[in-house]
Amino acid sequence: MYFGFIYNKMIKINEEVKYIYEFIRVLKMEKSKKYLEKVYIVIAILLTLFILGKVIIDSNICGTNDGYLHLIKIMGVNEIIKEGQFPPIIDAGFCNGYAINLFYNPLTTYISLICGLIVNNFALGIKIMLIIMMFLAIIFMYMFLKNVTKKTGVAIAGAIFYITNPYYLSNIFIRGAIGESAALTFLPLLFLGLYNLFNGDRKKHYFITIAATGLILAHNITTLYAAIISGIYVLINFRKLKEKDVLIKILTNILFIIGMSLLFIYPLILHRFSGEYVIFDSDLMRTNGARVASSVITFKELFTEIPSQSVIFRLNIIQVVLFVLSIFCYRFIDKKDRKIYLSFIIFAILSVILCMTKNIWKIAPDILCNIQFPWRLLGFSGFFISTIAGINLFIILKKIFKNKENGLIFIIIPIALLSLLYAYSLDYKDYTVKKDDNESIEFINNNINNINYMNINREYMPSKTYKALSQNPERVDGESIFIIKGDANIESANKNELVYNITLTDIKENTSIEVPFLFYKGYNAYIENDKNGKRDIDVKESDYGFLKIDIPKEYENGMIKVEYKTPTSYYIVYIISFMTLIGFIINIISSNIKIKNKEITEEGIS
Repeated sequence: MYFGFIYNKMIKINEEVKYIYEFIRVLKMEKSKKYLEKVYIVIAILLTLFILGKVIIDSNICGTNDGYLHLIKIMGVNEIIKEGQFPPIIDAGFCNGYAINLFYNPLTTYISLICGLIVNNFALGIKIMLIIMMFLAIIFMYMFLKNVTKKTGVAIAGAIFYITNPYYLSNIFIRGAIGESAALTFLPLLFLGLYNLFNGDRKKHYFITIAATGLILAHNITTLYAAIISGIYVLINFRKLKEKDVLIKILTNILFIIGMSLLFIYPLILHRFSGEYVIFDSDLMRTNGARVASSVITFKELFTEIPSQSVIFRLNIIQVVLFVLSIFCYRFIDKKDRKIYLSFIIFAILSVILCMTKNIWKIAPDILCNIQFPWRLLGFSGFFISTIAGINLFIILKKIFKNKENGLIFIIIPIALLSLLYAYSLDYKDYTVKKDDNESIEFINNNINNINYMNINREYMPSKTYKALSQNPERVDGESIFIIKGDANIESANKNELVYNITLTDIKENTSIEVPFLFYKGYNAYIENDKNGKRDIDVKESDYGFLKIDIPKEYENGMIKVEYKTPTSYYIVYIISFMTLIGFIINIISSNIKIKNKEITEEGIS
């Protein structure tokens, strides 16, 4: 009896050991499978980035529409820094002191500049920057979809879909629109923050600040439309606005966004109200309703290449097919996610419709017409379509394989890579010009101190100067001092970088001179002689967009000095932006500590 008891116990222990062994074996298999899935995902991301990154490296950035202008701007900023001007805004050797770094968002400029200095090639620096932003785009899209759907398959498919949108790649390979392509990097992160605020645990709402600041520092137009779409999404979730915690977090994010981007926003606004510049002129910038309406595309261009078009507008057909299947997939979406799912479908359809509809743009407010080309909305439609396509792909495969989620990643990734194959098959080189990067760098280096208006983007100059280019080009191109009112004898006039020393004699009353520096805030002037001493003079804008100096009537002769000095307010806003960044980081750290302490306390109580 005793031995029988022992025997039964041994059998039971043996069965338990077998059970434990089987459990460990299954667990090892699961771990091995998860490890294999992670490796598979990493390989897919690296393969995608390698293929597209190699195309970027092998391309000539100066052969794109705007690539040369970005290269000359980055090299110009490097020269300004060498001269000791901070923030680096006005280059003395460009077009009578051109503000190449005042109105254009600085993020891509500085990243490209740093990368270019490291590799000793600024064209390559731009390419490296584009690859970095592409990598971040795929990571942010993965984070967004993983957070929303909790499905790795959806996240990886949507991430690959996003950067294989032909318009996204056209911005890089054809247009050379480095600011716009970089701005699209932050769209997924923006909606990750918004989704977390309204539908998640609200711990990561600060992604709103990071994304919005990135957008502002990357591209104005993309920022404007991202703000409008985000505002609509907030209104869709208006019920959550009744919660005090949500409102506090929204206001906190807004304050951080303004503070961190003030270093760019402030000089822009200052010049918006202190002078007239091409970038703010709707006629010169083609930002009125009629001009924008004339740039719409046709439905045919969304699916085929038209010989006369300058950009590839084609949608990725694989993503479009998956998007259309929303009719079937909607009923399988979790109820808590149906709002964002439907919102993205509507946003995608509206974005595409606005690209093709003339009459809407003819009556659109002026601020919306800053888009210049309605087809820029294809960048947004690409984000929304790729999100829905990733979700639908997962649902369809799950139904085909009878709700078995395990192993779907091994089917999803090859389908997603077909999207890459489709995008790669489009011949972007047909749309570029034969302009070599190295030759362009050599030309700019040899002429860095003598760049004229025909070699650079003229959007950031005074409107008066731009108009005078066609009316009186010799007058605008010159570097001579002009007496535009009254009379005086110009004894000498010496220019050194952004400093002009002028000696005048026999000055008549009410005399005004024009100094050939383009009019921007920061120029100071004074006149000095032995009899009257030294006196500051107000600097105004002349009829040609240069500096106008009104000579005080008591001076019959004197030495005038005109020079650019960085406005003190610029330093102040840089300090504010830096301190806001520090405050933002401290806020994130302190919030995470509070959350962890709260979780520990709750666990202890339970």
